[in-house]
Amino acid sequence: MRRPLLALLIVAGAFPVPAEAARRSTSAIVSEIMIRAIEDFIQPGYQRFHLASGELTADVERLCAPPSDKALQKARAAFSKTAVAWSHIEIVRFGPVAGENRYERILFYPDRRGVGLKQVQSLVNGFEPYPQTLAELQGKSVALQGLPALEYALSGTGAEALASTESSDRCHYAQLVANNIQSIARELDEAWADPEGVSRLWMNPGSDNPVIRDNREALVELLGVVVHGIEMIRDIRLRGLFGETPESDRPNAAIYRRAGVTFASIAANLQGIQSLFETAGMTLVLAPEEREIGYRISEELAGAIALTQSLDGAPSDLMHSPEGRANLEELRDRLARIKTLTNEDYGNAVGLTAGFSFADGD
Repeated sequence: MRRPLLALLIVAGAFPVPAEAARRSTSAIVSEIMIRAIEDFIQPGYQRFHLASGELTADVERLCAPPSDKALQKARAAFSKTAVAWSHIEIVRFGPVAGENRYERILFYPDRRGVGLKQVQSLVNGFEPYPQTLAELQGKSVALQGLPALEYALSGTGAEALASTESSDRCHYAQLVANNIQSIARELDEAWADPEGVSRLWMNPGSDNPVIRDNREALVELLGVVVHGIEMIRDIRLRGLFGETPESDRPNAAIYRRAGVTFASIAANLQGIQSLFETAGMTLVLAPEEREIGYRISEELAGAIALTQSLDGAPSDLMHSPEGRANLEELRDRLARIKTLTNEDYGNAVGLTAGFSFADGD
């Protein structure tokens, strides 16, 4: 049975110990943090995404036979649930999700030049033939395989026809995409759940480990998830919406705007970061006199989540409202503070920022 992390902390901090013993204690804490990150955040996160994707597949299949307004609304609700479940775990960019283009096959975003959107529109407008099998879909562009493609199929222009038999080809395509998402979700869930698989490698650093060699690398990876997650939200999900002037804003570039879960997704991103940081106990690797840094990170994350959850309305409406725009700018400012706290203050405190930049991925 694993000793509670707090017990390790008390043992490490309650008595004067030689330097070598202190290093061993710190190493034990980092090991426990990595175990908790995997068992209490990563594995449950992929499991929730897998379960949600299964419900999505079932609801899209029911939409296609027979179609109805009620079935369409249920499929859309299942999509929203799946997008939010993915948003909670998508901050993890290492491990199986980094292989075989799995991340991009689930989420091709940002679509800066609209290439992915044009590819999906070519299908639904009849300029290109729909794929007929899952294997055929998986051989096509990643932009046609994941959540943004399914969002357009269910909620884009002309999607109301899914409630009737007039759009059976489009519905079959939606089925294929939902099945593809579920297939990838299953792969990720099973890969991390396998006790002899990737989780064992990440929980047991060593010189002969092909994935992670020591506890310093483990802490670097986890802190990198936090920093890069904050950076992704601030610089891609939010900053990408703002132009040089309000007139040049790009609210239509907002993620999941057609499904109406832009800010639910961003809140889930932030909740994922908060969950990783707090569930894994990342504050406890700090020296007692520096733990205020960890508490401030948690406080700022809680504030950013509350602010995001208060954002009510479509991105375009918020950006055209003085109050809404001010709230979005305040959120960007909060994220900038969190990035400084994590990338610089926390990193410095645990001895990782000398010649190291999490933001650059070095």
